[in-house]
Amino acid sequence: MAKTRDTLKKLEGSGKGSSKFNVLKYPDNVEDFINFIEIRRRTPKGGIIGNIIQLYIPESPAQALIAEYDTPSIFLLNTGKAGLDYVNQIRSIGFSGDADDIQKLSDVGLNLGNTVGRTLIPDGELLQTVEAVTRTVQNPAVTYLFKNMSHRSFTFMFSFMPKNEAESNTVRDIIKELKLAQSPSISAGSADRFLKYPDTISVKYRNPEYLHAFKESVIKTVDVNYNAAGGTYSQFKNTAPTAIELTLTFEELNIVTKEDIEEGY
Repeated sequence: MAKTRDTLKKLEGSGKGSSKFNVLKYPDNVEDFINFIEIRRRTPKGGIIGNIIQLYIPESPAQALIAEYDTPSIFLLNTGKAGLDYVNQIRSIGFSGDADDIQKLSDVGLNLGNTVGRTLIPDGELLQTVEAVTRTVQNPAVTYLFKNMSHRSFTFMFSFMPKNEAESNTVRDIIKELKLAQSPSISAGSADRFLKYPDTISVKYRNPEYLHAFKESVIKTVDVNYNAAGGTYSQFKNTAPTAIELTLTFEELNIVTKEDIEEGY
C-alpha cells in the first residue's frame, strides 16, 4: 500500500499536465469525512490533467475478483480421426441397452486416450454420443483449466441534491470532467477518420487500508439522470436540476495478482 501511495504522489508532483488543479467536491465539506473517493484524469504518458474530483463514498462499496476457468472435454482433447470413426461405429450398432449391445460397445473400445490430435468433431458430438449410449456424464472437475483473471469493474452511484447555484455548478463540472475522461478526440489532420484514445483515470480512497486500492482504469459508462426525484422535472430558477443521479462504471486496465494483493489491491 505504501508503494501505491508513493507512486501516486510522484505522478502528482511530476509537473506533467496542468500545473494547477481545481478541486470539485460534493458535498462541499467532503474533506471533513473520515473517508471519500478521489478521481483524477491521466494522460497516456501517465501525467495528471484536468480537475480533482472528490466525492462521498456511495452505498455498498465492493470489489469482485473473478477467476476464469475452462472445462474442455477429455474426449475432445484426446481424439482426432479415431474419434470420428468411433462415432460412426456407435451409430451403426443401433444401441438399445441390452447385454449384447454393451458387448459391442466394448468391442468398439471406449478408451481413446492414446489417440492424438485435436478433435474435428463439431459441438461436442463425440462426448454427447458416448454419454447418451452409456447413460453416464463426465466429471467436469477432471478437466478444470485455469485461463485468466477478469479485469475488475466497479459501478458507483451518486445522488446530487445541490442546495444553491454554486453546488449546481460544481455538480455540472464533475459530470463534465468525467465525460471528458471517457470520450475520445479527433486525431489532428485525420479528416475525422481517426479517434484518439480517451484518457484513463486514477481512483483512490482517502483511507484505503480496510478497503482496497484501484489500478489505472478506463470509464465505460457515465449515466446521468437529471430528474432523480421522479415525477415532474424539477429545476431551480437558473434552470439547474434539483436532483441528479450519476452512475459511473469504470474498469481497471490490468488484472490483480498475488503481488498486487500484498500491496493493498
